[in-house]
Amino acid sequence: MKRVGVDLTRCVGCGVCVRACPLGVLELSEGHVAVNARRHCMECMHCAAACPVRAITWEGLSPEALYVPTPEDPVVRAVMTRRSTRHFRPDCPDRALLARVLDAAEYAPSSKNEHKNRWTVVLGKDKTDALIDPVVAWGEANGRPELKKQRERGINMITCGAPCLIVGHIPMTANNPEGDVVIAMTTAELLLARAGLSTCWGGYLKRAIAGTPALRRQLGIPDGHLVAGVLMTGWADGETYVNVPWRRPADISWR
Repeated sequence: MKRVGVDLTRCVGCGVCVRACPLGVLELSEGHVAVNARRHCMECMHCAAACPVRAITWEGLSPEALYVPTPEDPVVRAVMTRRSTRHFRPDCPDRALLARVLDAAEYAPSSKNEHKNRWTVVLGKDKTDALIDPVVAWGEANGRPELKKQRERGINMITCGAPCLIVGHIPMTANNPEGDVVIAMTTAELLLARAGLSTCWGGYLKRAIAGTPALRRQLGIPDGHLVAGVLMTGWADGETYVNVPWRRPADISWR
């Protein structure tokens, strides 16, 4: 059962939500959007964030609850309007801009003030595209057959067409290896958004690079380094998010 739905009295058939949906749950049918019940919805709510007429509905939520007011505070707004982009233009971000962002991200907290983060930046769509087939092969060998099926359907969930990948890695001997890199990458993601760039965390890429010696060598990841994250970045191609959708409140235990 899909919790997502479409209010056909409001839908104008623009297809913006269809493009935003990463798993093809929404489809254009006879001038309006329909839900494909055969597809898995991961409840990211990109569709609600993208819909210019707020025609997306959600089971159990009123429109007033589904569409959250955009915060006025600029820091809160930056956090709550962040979305994962899965369609990128082929043109590369400026190298100097990327360097400034990663320099600034070094001010993020680091355990024992070690700051041992290391960055490998894959710049150029030809270079990022070259990683797709090795990751598909990794998926076939490691219980991720959906990567090949998506590839055959023309869906690229590996790099999403991004012309730039930022690989964060760190010596395993660091005091808090994965935490340090992820904190810095999260900081970098907000700084990239501030610069007008879009991002998406590359989970498949992270696991494939971490588990494939040939890919590690191709990217120059030193032995003994933990691959803690991969961030796709570039200019969004046709993805615009105009709403802040509902998200589950924090699960807090007060003591």
